[in-house]
Amino acid sequence: PMLSSVWPDPDAHSHQRRGWFGPLLNGFERMMDWLSDAYARLIGWSLAHRMVVSAIALLSLLGALALVAVVGGEFVPEADASRLQARFDAPEGASLEYTEAKARQVEQALHEFAEVEETYVSINVGGSQGKNAANIDIGFKPRAARKLSTKQLTPLLRERIGRIAGITLKSIVVPSGPGGGGKPIYLSIQGREFRELKRISDEVQARLSKVRGLVDLDTSLRAVKPTLAVELNRSLAAQVGLSLGAVGNALRPLVAGEAATTWLSPEGENYDVKVRLPSDERNSRAALEQIPFASRISDASGRPNMIPLAQVADIRETSTPSQINRRALFREIAVTAGLDGRPLG
Repeated sequence: PMLSSVWPDPDAHSHQRRGWFGPLLNGFERMMDWLSDAYARLIGWSLAHRMVVSAIALLSLLGALALVAVVGGEFVPEADASRLQARFDAPEGASLEYTEAKARQVEQALHEFAEVEETYVSINVGGSQGKNAANIDIGFKPRAARKLSTKQLTPLLRERIGRIAGITLKSIVVPSGPGGGGKPIYLSIQGREFRELKRISDEVQARLSKVRGLVDLDTSLRAVKPTLAVELNRSLAAQVGLSLGAVGNALRPLVAGEAATTWLSPEGENYDVKVRLPSDERNSRAALEQIPFASRISDASGRPNMIPLAQVADIRETSTPSQINRRALFREIAVTAGLDGRPLG
């Protein structure tokens, strides 16, 4: 009988927890029981007042839509990883030394900002192909040690780099941002005719330039290079025994060059020796027109007559893109753009 005053009765105290933690758990259970009862009463009231509940839901939806313009939204929030990547191009045909000198100028300009901690320059690497293309990785101080975020610093850096003469800023992006570190806006224009693709890309660029918030507008089309086009008159060429392949095989080593032998340097290194026409002759229309080709027509002594290229081909000055991109067997011009002051979606 005396022990029954100390031992708990399982029937009377089955839901009561004892010990120093027991009162806290008992209080939590009472709160959950109260919430369950309140939820049941709320469900019952809602089922009895369906029109009122529907009106509240509709007003909540309209209120949320009205707040979108104030609160704003973003499809992929941009994290502050304390890193940015800037890409710029020097003029087409610029030397490696010129691009390196401009990269040093950009580095010096970036270090004018107290938030910049380190920079790393790479030329003709990755997506920046060509000795006139450079990437600069920018490392910032930790977020807690600076007042401005990378998103706030981006337009300031863009304005400062834009004041450096002799380069064209292509982009400033987060290396691991949407699109794998590329620009978030990417339009692919595909077709067969290069001139038509260029016309469409120019029109798209003109329209996009009027859109608020788009920056660093660019295309994959690079500056065209002057060239000499040789159009063979096949009927005339066939009469004298010349074919398109024969003319092309003869012009290729003269213009592009061909490795004729190798040269061993004093240091023991082997170098190919290319043979081709001098620069003034391979870039001259008149000189190319006078290149002789042996025909199948023989003279009185039995030797083949030599026919100048101008008699069987039309040589004209034209231009060609320095780089042609293809996608799904079609020529492609990509139009890209960055964002400033507005979200992606």
